[in-house]
Amino acid sequence: MYSTMSDQRGRRVFIFVRDQNGDWQRAEAPQTMRRANEIIMIRASRRNLINYGEQIACNSEIRFKYPELKAVQVDFREISFDDKMYTVTNSLKESVTVEPCR
Repeated sequence: MYSTMSDQRGRRVFIFVRDQNGDWQRAEAPQTMRRANEIIMIRASRRNLINYGEQIACNSEIRFKYPELKAVQVDFREISFDDKMYTVTNSLKESVTVEPCR
Protein backbone atom coordinates (compact mmCIF):
# COMPACT_ATOMS: atom_id res chain seq x y z
CA MET A 1 0.00 0.00 0.00
CA TYR A 2 2.44 2.64 -1.17
CA SER A 3 1.11 6.20 -1.11
CA THR A 4 -2.23 5.22 -2.60
CA MET A 5 -5.13 3.40 -1.07
CA SER A 6 -7.92 2.32 -3.35
CA ASP A 7 -11.11 0.33 -3.28
CA GLN A 8 -13.05 -1.51 -5.95
CA ARG A 9 -15.30 1.48 -6.64
CA GLY A 10 -12.51 3.65 -8.03
CA ARG A 11 -12.00 5.72 -4.89
CA ARG A 12 -8.42 6.56 -4.01
CA VAL A 13 -6.69 8.41 -1.20
CA PHE A 14 -3.26 9.92 -1.82
CA ILE A 15 -0.97 11.14 0.95
CA PHE A 16 1.68 13.81 0.42
CA VAL A 17 4.17 15.40 2.81
CA ARG A 18 5.87 18.80 2.43
CA ASP A 19 9.49 19.06 3.50
CA GLN A 20 11.51 22.01 4.79
CA ASN A 21 12.19 23.13 1.19
CA GLY A 22 8.49 23.35 0.42
CA ASP A 23 8.57 20.34 -1.90
CA TRP A 24 5.69 17.84 -1.87
CA GLN A 25 6.35 14.13 -2.09
CA ARG A 26 4.11 11.09 -1.90
CA ALA A 27 4.13 9.29 1.41
CA GLU A 28 3.33 5.74 2.36
CA ALA A 29 0.30 5.24 4.59
CA PRO A 30 1.44 4.28 8.11
CA GLN A 31 1.02 0.58 8.88
CA THR A 32 0.03 1.42 12.45
CA MET A 33 -3.02 3.21 11.04
CA ARG A 34 -4.33 0.25 9.06
CA ARG A 35 -7.88 0.51 10.50
CA ALA A 36 -8.05 4.27 9.87
CA ASN A 37 -6.78 3.65 6.33
CA GLU A 38 -9.75 1.35 5.69
CA ILE A 39 -12.31 3.67 7.30
CA ILE A 40 -11.25 6.73 5.29
CA MET A 41 -12.08 4.85 2.08
CA ILE A 42 -15.64 4.25 3.28
CA ARG A 43 -16.35 7.67 4.77
CA ALA A 44 -14.20 10.20 2.96
CA SER A 45 -15.96 13.38 4.12
CA ARG A 46 -13.98 16.62 4.50
CA ARG A 47 -14.07 16.33 8.30
CA ASN A 48 -12.85 12.72 8.16
CA LEU A 49 -10.05 13.66 5.76
CA ILE A 50 -8.96 16.44 8.13
CA ASN A 51 -8.99 14.02 11.08
CA TYR A 52 -7.09 11.45 9.06
CA GLY A 53 -4.50 14.04 7.99
CA GLU A 54 -4.05 15.13 11.61
CA GLN A 55 -3.53 11.51 12.68
CA ILE A 56 -0.93 11.04 9.95
CA ALA A 57 0.83 14.30 10.86
CA CYS A 58 1.17 13.10 14.47
CA ASN A 59 1.99 9.48 13.65
CA SER A 60 5.38 8.33 14.97
CA GLU A 61 6.14 6.34 11.78
CA ILE A 62 5.65 9.43 9.64
CA ARG A 63 7.51 11.70 12.07
CA PHE A 64 10.46 9.27 12.06
CA LYS A 65 10.48 8.81 8.28
CA TYR A 66 10.02 12.54 7.54
CA PRO A 67 11.72 14.42 10.42
CA GLU A 68 11.53 17.75 8.53
CA LEU A 69 7.77 17.42 7.94
CA LYS A 70 6.07 20.80 7.43
CA ALA A 71 2.58 19.71 6.31
CA VAL A 72 0.50 16.71 5.25
CA GLN A 73 -1.93 16.75 2.34
CA VAL A 74 -4.62 14.12 1.83
CA ASP A 75 -6.34 13.92 -1.56
CA PHE A 76 -9.52 11.94 -2.17
CA ARG A 77 -10.10 11.05 -5.83
CA GLU A 78 -12.67 9.07 -7.74
CA ILE A 79 -11.94 7.31 -10.98
CA SER A 80 -14.90 6.59 -13.22
CA PHE A 81 -15.32 4.98 -16.60
CA ASP A 82 -17.80 6.26 -19.17
CA ASP A 83 -18.73 3.20 -21.20
CA LYS A 84 -20.42 5.28 -23.91
CA MET A 85 -17.41 7.51 -24.55
CA TYR A 86 -14.80 4.93 -23.48
CA THR A 87 -13.04 7.45 -21.30
CA VAL A 88 -11.65 7.35 -17.79
CA THR A 89 -12.08 10.37 -15.54
CA ASN A 90 -9.89 10.96 -12.50
CA SER A 91 -11.68 13.57 -10.37
CA LEU A 92 -10.30 15.28 -7.28
CA LYS A 93 -13.27 15.20 -4.89
CA GLU A 94 -11.61 16.69 -1.81
CA SER A 95 -8.17 17.79 -0.69
CA VAL A 96 -7.07 18.88 2.78
CA THR A 97 -3.75 20.12 4.14
CA VAL A 98 -2.85 20.01 7.82
CA GLU A 99 0.13 21.18 9.83
CA PRO A 100 2.15 18.64 11.81
CA CYS A 101 1.52 18.30 15.50
CA ARG A 102 4.16 19.76 17.80
